[in-house]
Amino acid sequence: GEEAAEQVAEFAINIYASVRRYAAEPDFLAYLLLLLNKLPDTAVRDNKLFCTELLRLFTTHFETGDSSHGANTITKSKFFWGLREVLQNKDQKMWQDMATFAFPGGAGDTLIDFE
Repeated sequence: GEEAAEQVAEFAINIYASVRRYAAEPDFLAYLLLLLNKLPDTAVRDNKLFCTELLRLFTTHFETGDSSHGANTITKSKFFWGLREVLQNKDQKMWQDMATFAFPGGAGDTLIDFE
């Protein structure tokens, strides 16, 4: 009855508040956009599948064999050019933004863990 409806509403409010609080994290941002009906669930599913496939490609393509740095460690340059190979349709502005804002600092020979 009325108590059950109140519990459901309280639960929904708590979910929404939690998702908003952690929206700086990519998964939670996707959840928030879903709740606000600004992102279709198929986009989230497609992106998760794409990330899984991208990780598989990188793991296969960039096996370093150097266990001292970790199996999923490559240079920043290798990572950047590997992404460019996979995402050929992206424009120059997107690549500049990614290099500036999304990549860790350091020179091209800086080691990064792509996983």
